[in-house]
Amino acid sequence: MTLELIAFDKYWARVIAAEGSASLQASCSNFATIAPFLEDAIDALIAMHEQRMNGAPWTAYLVRDKAAREIVGLGSLSECGDGTVAIAFHTFPPCEGRGFGKETAATLVEVVFRRRGVREAIAHTRPHDGAAAAIMRALDFVHAKTVTDSVRGLRWQWSLARPHTGDSTKGTFVPMLRAGVITSLLMA
Repeated sequence: MTLELIAFDKYWARVIAAEGSASLQASCSNFATIAPFLEDAIDALIAMHEQRMNGAPWTAYLVRDKAAREIVGLGSLSECGDGTVAIAFHTFPPCEGRGFGKETAATLVEVVFRRRGVREAIAHTRPHDGAAAAIMRALDFVHAKTVTDSVRGLRWQWSLARPHTGDSTKGTFVPMLRAGVITSLLMA
C-alpha cells in the first residue's frame, strides 16, 4: 500500500469552491463510495484551512491510495508552538480496517520530523481503547494525559518525542518509515 498526501491548500479550496467535488472525481476511483463523506470532509477542511493552518506542511491533506486511485481519508498537521506539532487523521468508513489509518499517521509523523525545530508530535483520540489508540501505540506514541477539547469533550493526548539521531551535528533528521511514502509535493 502506498499512500499519497495531497495538500489541501488555497488552490484546492478554490477549485472545489468553484467546481464542487467533481474536480476530485477524475482522480478518485471510489468517488461514488466516499461521496457521502467527502462533502462534509471538504467543508471541514476548508474551514480548518481558513481558520488555523498556515501553509504546507502545516496544513490539511486528502489521503489517497495511489495504487487503487482511492481517496481513503484525511490528515492534518498543525503547529502548536514550542516545537510541538499535532497530527490528526481520519479514515472514511468504507475504507476502514485496511491499514490506512496507521499508514496515514506514520506518514504524517514522517512529515513532522522532517522539519527542523520540531521536538514532539502529539495526537488526540477518543478516551477509550479503540482503533486510533491502537494506532498510536503501534507508532510508539505514549498516552501523556487526558485533556478537554472545547468542541469534542474529553480526549486522550498522545505524545511522540523526536527520535535521537546519535549525531546532533548532522542535518535534518529523517526517521525510518514504518509505512508510507510522501509525494514530491511535501518535500519542502
